[in-house]
Amino acid sequence: MRIIVFGRLSGVDADLLATALTRLPTGAEICRESGPQTKWPEVAGDADLCIVLQSWSDEFPADLAHALVAACSASRLIVCQGVWCISDGRTRSVWPRAVCVSADELAGRLEFELGVLNGTQTPLPVTAALDEIFAATCE
Repeated sequence: MRIIVFGRLSGVDADLLATALTRLPTGAEICRESGPQTKWPEVAGDADLCIVLQSWSDEFPADLAHALVAACSASRLIVCQGVWCISDGRTRSVWPRAVCVSADELAGRLEFELGVLNGTQTPLPVTAALDEIFAATCE
């Protein structure tokens, strides 16, 4: 299993990320992409799971978000949003809500997505509505 992490978090959010990543299965390959953002969609196509770390609102341009969503059409995508992004679902629409999760919810979403990759969970479509997201992730 290949997991690619894009971006960075700091402070408490970084600690939550580190804790969540310790729950990954043995043998999972974790790659941190530090290259230019323009190359991220190309790199994302080679992953089973991509995790984008967003520290503040509007950190990433909409065209990059759209390209990453498209590149991950055959894999899974999580956008882990730090505390400064808490209102993004109401005031921004850069990322589809179905791929977004707050840093404190990352461990649970990571477990869910690993279940999808292992075939034990039904995948949540990128186009899922809020009620579908709630039903899938709050069981």
